[in-house]
Amino acid sequence: CGATGVAAADPWPGGWAAAAEEAAGVFGRAKLQALEVYERICIARWLTVEQPRKALRAAEKALELCREVGSVHEPAALAAVVQAHLAIKDISTAWMRREADEAMRKAKQGLSRFRAAGDAFGEGQALAALVSVHVARGDVPEAVKAADAALGLFEGLGDAASESAMLQLLSGLCLKAGQHDKASKVARRLLALSSSLHEKAVALETIHEVRLHGGKIREAREAVEELLAACEEEGDRRREGVTRLLLANIQYTAGVPSEAIECAREAQSILYDAGARKEEAQALR
Repeated sequence: CGATGVAAADPWPGGWAAAAEEAAGVFGRAKLQALEVYERICIARWLTVEQPRKALRAAEKALELCREVGSVHEPAALAAVVQAHLAIKDISTAWMRREADEAMRKAKQGLSRFRAAGDAFGEGQALAALVSVHVARGDVPEAVKAADAALGLFEGLGDAASESAMLQLLSGLCLKAGQHDKASKVARRLLALSSSLHEKAVALETIHEVRLHGGKIREAREAVEELLAACEEEGDRRREGVTRLLLANIQYTAGVPSEAIECAREAQSILYDAGARKEEAQALR
């Protein structure tokens, strides 16, 4: 581009969205439906946060095509449709409620389809989409029920990745619902299954929260110190800083403010070096 004097800032008129849409069209004309579906799902996911209405159109195209050709990507397309509906924001509460209702209708429709087809994985993914809808509607108990059902399906399939994702989600939902005993059991299952620092962090943070709620300060500290050791071993400085903030909170709760202040200062320094400005601000407070 430099040799011809043409600017390289935007090599495709209309940007990446236009390029991706053109690619989907090319795949469609070439009868490469699997690639077209995948491309349209990607477009929907990329657009969900900033342009959810465009994301919804892309996701619905993908879902329609999946059902026409019997694509294995139908669960992913359904999830993209639901997430796009839930991402649409409006000053009207009634409008947003309508979007959530439409997401619910489509998720339940997908759930019925997968059950009728005997597709356990699709059923689990549809239930996972329903969890998101229930959370958006503020119905945490129903979200817990749907998550439990999805978890059972993924466990039965031996799908460790989906099982872990649902355990992570369910642990937070149980805390939110005030089901602390269940949250602890879910977190312990996740800890046993964990293969990454993120999974271990979600599990140990939940265990710490449950123990702290129950007044078991020493046990809560043990969970945080276990996580801190894992962070140091992995070299994850940002998460180490966040974990030190948890430790500072425990020290303050235990009535040792001088240790809490020192720990928070150490966390602030680590988070500053890691460029985690939001978390650093929490340490400064």
